[in-house]
Amino acid sequence: MREIYFLIILLIFSGACGTFSEYTQDNSIDIDSQILLPFEKNGAWGYMNEKEKIIIGERYLRTFRFKENRGRFITFSSQTGFIDKTGREIVPPFYEDAFDFNEGVASVKQNGLWGFVNTNGILVIQCQFKSVKEFRENKAAVYNNNRWGFININNFWYLNFSFDDCHSFYNNLAAVSLNGLWGYIDRTQQYVIRPMFEDAGDFEDELAPVKISGKWGYINKRGEFIILPQFDYAGNFKENLARIKKGISWGFISNKGEIVIPPSFDGVSDFSEGLAKVRISDRWGFIDKTGKIVIPVRYVWAEDFFEGYAACKDEYNRMLYIDKTGKELYPLR
Repeated sequence: MREIYFLIILLIFSGACGTFSEYTQDNSIDIDSQILLPFEKNGAWGYMNEKEKIIIGERYLRTFRFKENRGRFITFSSQTGFIDKTGREIVPPFYEDAFDFNEGVASVKQNGLWGFVNTNGILVIQCQFKSVKEFRENKAAVYNNNRWGFININNFWYLNFSFDDCHSFYNNLAAVSLNGLWGYIDRTQQYVIRPMFEDAGDFEDELAPVKISGKWGYINKRGEFIILPQFDYAGNFKENLARIKKGISWGFISNKGEIVIPPSFDGVSDFSEGLAKVRISDRWGFIDKTGKIVIPVRYVWAEDFFEGYAACKDEYNRMLYIDKTGKELYPLR
């Protein structure tokens, strides 16, 4: 009888613990190597794994994909923080807004001003800027007093507030704007390409897109045109291809200026993990680097692939995930 009584108590206790559990580990793989996908149920968000098993129970107003093993969330009181893959709140929801981690830090907003936290939740740069961009190559662009400048992770001024606008550093050069024209600076604060362009992108694959006289082309790091201005829009190179627009149609070119995928789409995104999102009329699908449609153009909304999965919405506006074969995962279907 005593053993039966003890067993009953144990079962009740176990049931109670299960009710309050918010994290379920898949013991077949390492925690940090798990791919966790945001899902929504009855207006609350949590995370599931690739097997559609709930790992972190739904308790937030919104959750976002994990970056550098930290997942951004928004509470029902509209505060933002970050959790790890066990569901532990590493960055408590003290902040009005935030952006994802990059190079070990994330920008956070408090009392209308921006600073940076590290992956342990420590505020390493106080909230003091009106606007910021993410850290790249150990520097971040920050905005105060109507001017942009750069800081490093130790909050030392790398450049004075000198620019009307700027991009992050890419391959040791940053696009900067002054008096309505764009040029490029290096790490020593020197212009390597003087401001002369109407707009500019970032150096990837040793080329950067620039706009001059209403058309886009590509320059090298000496400011010489390698691909002459001829496009109505041109993006950065990603995975050796760049998206371009001619008239109202979009396609892709190589870094030699060759048309690899002719302009035939109503919209495209950059290539990510070997696939690019494309739009025909009001539906989205995905192509490979030959231009072949490998995932049918049937979704009303889609994101780029990340960690093997892309978030989409079907014709009924239901959120789902697809893998690179087109297999669909419907959270809590």
